[in-house]
Amino acid sequence: NGLILVLGTALPQRARAIAALEAGTTLWFEQPDRLHVLIPARMLKRREDQKAGDPFDIVWHNARLVAALEEYYRCYRPLFDDGTCVFPSVHAPGQSISENRIGLLSAEITEKELGVRIPIHRLRDNVGTDAAEHLTGGRLATKALLDHADIGTGDHYDHSTGAKAAAEFGNFIDSRRTRPTDLAL
Repeated sequence: NGLILVLGTALPQRARAIAALEAGTTLWFEQPDRLHVLIPARMLKRREDQKAGDPFDIVWHNARLVAALEEYYRCYRPLFDDGTCVFPSVHAPGQSISENRIGLLSAEITEKELGVRIPIHRLRDNVGTDAAEHLTGGRLATKALLDHADIGTGDHYDHSTGAKAAAEFGNFIDSRRTRPTDLAL
């Protein structure tokens, strides 16, 4: 389940991309530290006239993710069936879990572990917000990290001005305080 959260956070199409992942076809290991993801345009959330366009194609350099996926393929994936779907359906052997089920799984996992239901899309929003607020380049970093076509989309994630103003106000209030006084009640 952690792999669903990690890949759902990293992939721009979230649930749709996770449902499209197949070992050796849309996701494969290039080296012990490289994971290649290639999702055809027809599987992406795009207008119909763009479904024949460029695929989502990325290579991640992440040895820990590769090792986790290798262990999953070796130890856990065979428990379902002998298909190639990375996240197979329990109810339909040989097929992937549905986009809706991925969203429900994400919410169930986070509710159990964090006490709050977080759909898969919101996980990605959290990454975008952290990038906009804490990485050098802010909006530009968010655009690159989330693979947005327009840098203006990063404005949606950048709450740093409000956070910075609140921190500055807190510092101002602290600077105006005098020594504590005990009240006679």
